[in-house]
Amino acid sequence: MKYEVHKMKFEYKYLVPCKLLPELRTLISPFMERDGMMNFGGPEGYTVRSIYFDTPRYDFYHEKEDGLKIRKKLRIRGYNAYNPENFLFLEIKRKNAKKLMKNRAAVIYKNLNDLLFTGNTGKYVLTDKGLKEPLENAGRFLFNLHKSLLQPVVLVIYEREAFFGKFDSSMRITFDKYLRSSIDPELNELFKEENIKYTAPGSFVLEVKFYDIFPSWMKKIIYSLGLKQDTFSKYTRCIDEHKEINNNSRTLMRDYIHAIHI
Repeated sequence: MKYEVHKMKFEYKYLVPCKLLPELRTLISPFMERDGMMNFGGPEGYTVRSIYFDTPRYDFYHEKEDGLKIRKKLRIRGYNAYNPENFLFLEIKRKNAKKLMKNRAAVIYKNLNDLLFTGNTGKYVLTDKGLKEPLENAGRFLFNLHKSLLQPVVLVIYEREAFFGKFDSSMRITFDKYLRSSIDPELNELFKEENIKYTAPGSFVLEVKFYDIFPSWMKKIIYSLGLKQDTFSKYTRCIDEHKEINNNSRTLMRDYIHAIHI
């Protein structure tokens, strides 16, 4: 079984007009092939669903807006349509400038609340999904949750086309389309599609992830299409779409705060 390696990757982002999508697919095809996850999605790719957490003062949001090089985000991530037996991930995404690293742990969706409320990682965390240190990563997630009184603040959804390198499988390119979100989600609303707002309509987010050296062939493609690197954050842009960050009277979810103190 192949395990994740805790090494920081580079991540470059570009906001691309949707009209360039067919050409971009063609240009990368000699070097990239479809990720297996594409087989589980629809014609637009597979659906990525994430509930992001933040502090009562939105510290993670402000760290990004203030341009801090070293920062982190916590989220719960699932895919495609609702199924209580599906597994999802507890994730801590750490960034240092353009480098990133993820700590991930998997859990069955129907057991999510029990894991968060009891902290029983040994009972609920899956250890057979090829993730490095899943129990330790779940513990890190729960530690941050308790320590900083984190709460779910936004549900972010998009359709993803994913590719990995034919000659370097560690390289990954994704097209994230139809970015949309809803504010103040409950933990059981990961698959909710009501009351959503779209962000950056008419564009999609191109992400290029790699170790060590940005491929020269991809540089040529980026240059030929006139694309510029962007610091686009799905989390902060979706928060901005709802303009909730300036609501100083926003209250915490009483039951949730009680639960994370258990």
